[in-house]
Amino acid sequence: MQEFKFFYRAMKFLKSVSLSKYPIKVRRTDIKENASGFCIKKDGYFLILIDKNLSEEHSIDILLHEIAHADSWAEGYNHGLDWAIAFRRLYNLWEAFLDDWNEKILNGEK
Repeated sequence: MQEFKFFYRAMKFLKSVSLSKYPIKVRRTDIKENASGFCIKKDGYFLILIDKNLSEEHSIDILLHEIAHADSWAEGYNHGLDWAIAFRRLYNLWEAFLDDWNEKILNGEK
C-alpha cells in the first residue's frame, strides 16, 4: 500500500482547484528550519515543500496552507486578506471533497 495515499489524492484535488497563475509542484522533504512547509516562487512555477516527518493529516493541512500562498501570491510572503480569502476558498472546497468522499464510502463506492 502506498504511503500517504490520501495525501496524494488530496494534492491532486487541491492542485486541480487552485487559482494559481503558475503550475504547482509539491515535494515532501526533510525541512531543517522551524517550519512545516514553504511555498517558493520559481521561474514559471511554485514549489511547495512539506516536511516529510509530519503525519499525513498534518501534511494535508500544510498543503492547504501553502497552496493558499500560491493562489494569493504577491511579492513577499504574508498572511493578509488575500491569503485568508484563498485559504477559506480552498478549505471550503476541501470540506466538500471530504463530504463527497465520505458519502461514497457510506454507499460502498470506495
